[in-house]
Amino acid sequence: MNVRGRIPVCGMISTYNGGGEGVRNLSNMIYSRVRIEGFVASDFGHLNAQFQADMTSWLKAGKVKYQETVLDGFERGPEGLIGLFSGKNNGKMLIRLGE
Repeated sequence: MNVRGRIPVCGMISTYNGGGEGVRNLSNMIYSRVRIEGFVASDFGHLNAQFQADMTSWLKAGKVKYQETVLDGFERGPEGLIGLFSGKNNGKMLIRLGE
């Protein structure tokens, strides 16, 4: 980390099932005067309209790539949830409902 670096923190899904590690190397952070700051999406609600406009154009232009795992059918919901928490998905886990 750079001196006076910043680490944004959002979400803790990696720890939902008891996994994950605690913060390590705190002495390095202290001497580098690093700041850790949490945030939630609602902190930036005022930017939502601009984000949607920008992201729409970036997606259409192919500038942003994404991955998703799609399971078809409501009955596959439990499988999707289990898969989400056991790492069976690539990107967003989605359940596509019938038309």
